[in-house]
Amino acid sequence: MMQIYEKNGKQIKYKIIVKHNKNTYFRIKEDYVLITTSKYMKHMIPKYLDAQFDKLLLKLNAIKTEDDSIIKLNNKVYKIYFSTGEFTYTKLGDEIHITGSDIASAKKRLYLITLKKMVEEIHPKVLKVIKNNNLEALPIKYKFLKSKFGSYHRKHDEITLNTFLATLDSIYLEYVLLHEYAHKLVFNHSKDFYDILDTWMVGHKNIQKALKKMVIR
Repeated sequence: MMQIYEKNGKQIKYKIIVKHNKNTYFRIKEDYVLITTSKYMKHMIPKYLDAQFDKLLLKLNAIKTEDDSIIKLNNKVYKIYFSTGEFTYTKLGDEIHITGSDIASAKKRLYLITLKKMVEEIHPKVLKVIKNNNLEALPIKYKFLKSKFGSYHRKHDEITLNTFLATLDSIYLEYVLLHEYAHKLVFNHSKDFYDILDTWMVGHKNIQKALKKMVIR
């Protein structure tokens, strides 16, 4: 059931789904916030909405104002010329001529293609850093995710990257890869985990803070 939280004359629509979660997750949808939580934490949702109201509203507004006439790849903005048809794309300077079934899916396919190329360039640098901990390259999967930039799957011993990383400067991809490789050594976000990142990447905390402010769309 859709609900509304109001503060200072502004409103946020939200929907709560109760699951057997240990954590509470907030996902920004087109015009509302989807909250997944446990029955034990459900009563805390209004308090969180109040504390994070401005940030959530900013993310919702960012989605509403998304411009389909442009696309950002590796932190460079391109003008899009779109037409329907089988997926193809051509870069001409600061323009990208692209065809597909619809603009949203065409953009996501281009994210995937771009991110794979970025990984080819960045991954060798990352592997040089982690070799001091006797780590080797892990399989990498790609998926457009709504709420996180990457994850390490301990059961399958593989990394998943959010294809939205293709829109950002490659320094963010480097950070996410190192972050997920660090989970191979320390699965949680304890002090030991961040001590590892401190030795692997100078300034990683600033990059993490910047990522948390970004809206995935």
